[in-house]
Amino acid sequence: MNKFIWIILILVAITIGWSFILFVYMMSWSPPHHMGMMVGRATVYSQMFSWLRGTFFLIVLIVTITLIIWYIHDKKKK
Repeated sequence: MNKFIWIILILVAITIGWSFILFVYMMSWSPPHHMGMMVGRATVYSQMFSWLRGTFFLIVLIVTITLIIWYIHDKKKK
């Protein structure tokens, strides 16, 4: 049981880390406009929130799949 909790935490940490790396890449090397960061604050916030929303749903998906596998594994054990 403790083994699976650590696996879930590690997967969440890896997902957050990779998403943060991709977010930094997108915001610094591929800004929202071809002229660089010469756009309004609302456009930048919109792009940031879309990345963070995607990260949240990816974390929820990974945790859900891991919990389902954990439940099936625990059910087979009994």
